[in-house]
Amino acid sequence: MNIWLAEIWRSWRASFRRPGFLLLATCVLGLGVGASAAVFALVDHVLLQPLPFPHASQLVVAGLDMGSGEPIVSSRQYRHLQSLHGVESIGLLDNGSSSVNVLGAGMPQRATVLRVDRYLLSTLGVHLMLGRNFTAQEDRPHGPPAAILGHGFWERNYGGDTGVIGKQMMVKGASHTIVGVLPARFDGFCRRYLRGCDIVLPAALSTNGSDATIGFLAIARMQPGATVRSLGAEVRARVHQLYASATDETSQWMNSQQFGTTNLSTALHARSRTVLVLFMASALFVLLIAWVNLTNLLFLRTLSRQRDVAIREALGALGLHRHLPVFAESLLVGVFGGLLGVGLAAVGLAVFRHFVPASWMVGGGPSIGAAVWVFALVSAVAVALVATWLGLWKGRHADTAAALHEDGRSGPDPRAGYLGRALVVVQVALATVLLAGAGL
Repeated sequence: MNIWLAEIWRSWRASFRRPGFLLLATCVLGLGVGASAAVFALVDHVLLQPLPFPHASQLVVAGLDMGSGEPIVSSRQYRHLQSLHGVESIGLLDNGSSSVNVLGAGMPQRATVLRVDRYLLSTLGVHLMLGRNFTAQEDRPHGPPAAILGHGFWERNYGGDTGVIGKQMMVKGASHTIVGVLPARFDGFCRRYLRGCDIVLPAALSTNGSDATIGFLAIARMQPGATVRSLGAEVRARVHQLYASATDETSQWMNSQQFGTTNLSTALHARSRTVLVLFMASALFVLLIAWVNLTNLLFLRTLSRQRDVAIREALGALGLHRHLPVFAESLLVGVFGGLLGVGLAAVGLAVFRHFVPASWMVGGGPSIGAAVWVFALVSAVAVALVATWLGLWKGRHADTAAALHEDGRSGPDPRAGYLGRALVVVQVALATVLLAGAGL
């Protein structure tokens, strides 16, 4: 082992003494890794972070799949989906916030209002920081007007006053009693997925319900052991039962549609997922370009080391030991390329902030965390080592014996020059095709 470490250290010292190739290869790799790491940080921040609810994997959305990946229901369908087997509880969320005029502490202002039924917060596992949830009387048409304040709105307008419970505020010209204050983590969830929720009001659905408006989210918490597939089958059976004997055109259309369930996280990310996947695919195209370029560089580097390999082979070196200096240098390229990529990713994220939706920047936006460091370094080292192996594989037919007899040559091997020029042509052609694909 000490002999191998000594060999690696000698190879690194040689690379530092003549750093031209090291700098070139590091820059080529760093550009590809930087682009992919920046997009990975964005994907990690938007798609991979868990929802701020206990046992979030048990939360599902039930309803009509309109092709957007976000199932929706009407108030009539929601009433019919109560007491599903395998469900602990189910709540209703109005799909999106609205902006209204409010007057409470301070000057009149615009605020975002979110409407939910009295079961939603308990289904999500959200416990109010102050006060209580809506009552059954408040969550019905023409019931006592009540409001729950978002944490940020409460701090901005009431200075964090714990005595706010029971006070009155005007919402759209009607007096509402403040009955609770939401925790801070719910504000981040609202800003990211629902365009904010300064104030939460009761959904106040009619007891009979209708299909006039289909745009609510029915969020259910599954019992342990229940699956999305089994619950989806029951949702479809319930809805088809609801419209089985209906004769009007709307009901017949509903009965012909596809109802089911999907994970809450998948439903909430449906609008962003396609765009971010395209971002990631484009970044991986750039990384692939860097990989092709690095492979060609390392192949030319392998050709320039033929005499060294021939001497090692003549001295009895076998297998990896013959090419250990090349792999040691590529490992160094991978580490430095990963570090450079992280730096370029940080610059790229600063530029991203001016072009991406504000909802993707919630919570300070994407940052260079542990996951991004691991992604950048692992991908850089892997690309460098794979590129080295391919470079050696492409040069496997080189005549090492002839290299021992060419000590007196002052110029490079003509075969290497011809092949190098051919590789430049192929490299530019591949890069053009890949960049065109990334642009599309």
